[in-house]
Amino acid sequence: MPGYSADLVLDGRSHGQLPFAWRPSGQDDEPWVELDFGQPVEIIGLSVTFESAPDERPELIVDGAVVSGNGEVRHEGRDLLVAFPRARSVSRIRLRTAEPVAAITPIASGVTTLLIGGPQAEPEIEILIAGGVPSIVRIPPQLAGAVGRLSATPRMLVSSSVQRDDPHFDMIKKAVNGHLNEGGRVLELGFRSALCGPPVENPPMQRRSFHRGEDHVATVIAGVAKARVAEGQARVELRADRDPAVLSTGVGPGTCVRYLFDPVSAIVRRRQGDPALRGQDANGRGGIQPQDLFFDDLEPSDYDRRDADALSEFLIQSLDLPFRLHPLPPRVKGVLIYTVDQDFVPDEGVLAQSDLIPGGATFLLTDAEVGGKPDVDFKEYAVARLDPNTLGRLAERGHEVGIHPNLEGLDPSSYRSAVRDHVDRFIDAYGTPPAVVRNHHVTWDGFTNMATLHAEAGLLLNLDYMALAFENEGRLGFLNGSAFATRFVRQDGSVVPIYQLGTQLDDHVLLPRRFGYHAMSTDDFVRFARELLTLATQDDPFFLTVNHHPAWWFETNGTIQRRLIELATENGMQVWGAGRFLRHIEGLRRVFAYEVSPGTYRLRSPIAASLLVARDGGVRVEGEEPFSDRSVGGLAYRWYELQPGVETVVRLPP
Repeated sequence: MPGYSADLVLDGRSHGQLPFAWRPSGQDDEPWVELDFGQPVEIIGLSVTFESAPDERPELIVDGAVVSGNGEVRHEGRDLLVAFPRARSVSRIRLRTAEPVAAITPIASGVTTLLIGGPQAEPEIEILIAGGVPSIVRIPPQLAGAVGRLSATPRMLVSSSVQRDDPHFDMIKKAVNGHLNEGGRVLELGFRSALCGPPVENPPMQRRSFHRGEDHVATVIAGVAKARVAEGQARVELRADRDPAVLSTGVGPGTCVRYLFDPVSAIVRRRQGDPALRGQDANGRGGIQPQDLFFDDLEPSDYDRRDADALSEFLIQSLDLPFRLHPLPPRVKGVLIYTVDQDFVPDEGVLAQSDLIPGGATFLLTDAEVGGKPDVDFKEYAVARLDPNTLGRLAERGHEVGIHPNLEGLDPSSYRSAVRDHVDRFIDAYGTPPAVVRNHHVTWDGFTNMATLHAEAGLLLNLDYMALAFENEGRLGFLNGSAFATRFVRQDGSVVPIYQLGTQLDDHVLLPRRFGYHAMSTDDFVRFARELLTLATQDDPFFLTVNHHPAWWFETNGTIQRRLIELATENGMQVWGAGRFLRHIEGLRRVFAYEVSPGTYRLRSPIAASLLVARDGGVRVEGEEPFSDRSVGGLAYRWYELQPGVETVVRLPP
């Protein structure tokens, strides 16, 4: 924000507001705050919330033009609400006011879908983006009345559990009714919502579960039987013998689609476990680990299930979108994200190991010199930290490094300081902050406490959700039912700004029996790995994450590493490091899609991205030929390639 010192710009996240907050110095004759996007971005509005109602009407200037006096701005108490008549390409927004600003929220331009709701709506955004929807726009309740003034009527409104006691209920209801009267479609997420009818008092979404004699009720997927991977495709089966999971009702010329369960909550729980189990050592291995949150819900025999992904796909398909994105790049049959625990291996060993992994890998550093504490189990193997020159040589080969903090034996109250110390030592040693983390011994805390403290330390990707052993049985597969990444979601619905990506292939299962597992044989490890790699390259390809320890731990001289990479290559998969994955997923979040005329859309992507178009929907992509026909979630799509920086025109049938 040019013109003001850094101490006047508040960190919105730490003050419970998003994304910007600002306080004038009190000494300026003409206080102002400016948002400079650095390049033109498409927005449809702006929401400004002040700490208290301003004494004078603020002046809003968009790219040098004052918009306050032309009917685009509505000033109500503490809120300044802007709804442009149509999506605008904006580079700079300036707000003149002497009042402290609590939050400034640009509302991005979208293709087909507007999401109405408050902070609790953010999990839907994360899930839908993870599902490849580039067109979700969150509209705060205060701005909901502006929906009817948009020149391009959205195809769908998605409501997040708006209840009658919501102070903005009447405004939102009016916007919804206006949308339905224009033949639109409304999707309600959550049985408590009241926009499409009265709340459901007793939704069929609970089962009674028992854990160590303590009776508790766990939320499950209502009306959905097993969501399994069958023949390489995720499939969700609805129960026909009880209340339906989804109701579709005609309202005038429009349609209201209502879930009789909360699919977002179900997806979050399936991805992250049951918060009622936080803090319990459910598997008896000692210490708290992520799999303890799935106790009584997932058996090792079910580790081939991706039911969180299947339910996400079920939710995405309810949007009835004509096009979407796929999380993988174009023409890629699957990606193997490769990580290696450095675990006391000296420089020459790490460099030799990197030669075995073409394409890129992430080495996670454990050694005491950059760690939160020395390793309590293998002190004798501690070595000096890797030389910074080694990191440079790894980078030249396409590799990178992350951190592998050892928290075992520490009191949970010191986890935060230990991780922070690890990050600080890393920065001191190498001059750059780490982005990727997996805890040594996969230590966890609470439901999302660990994710929160990782995010607070500046980390961007957590890899702890690993298929460890239940009942002392080693196993590979999907602990949390997902091969795709999303951000952690707290119980209050707020999003923790760190990505979660499960680890499906880890050679801990080869450890000797003295480590507490019934060790898997090398042949079984390769067989299970082959099955998962084959599954990852079917019609709906996905990511798999592997973690390897130093090969000589298992006296295999790198045989397993080489065999796994051979299997991936044979299946047509690419090998990435976690850093490359982060750059890719952040690129997908920056795909802009906007309507330029009725039924005509332009998509602009900063990276090469896969555009999925419903094969039988009559949608045309100008100047592009489909490079493949594949199915996702049982539906047929044609796949097109979005080129970086090149606008792609998509036309819907009249």
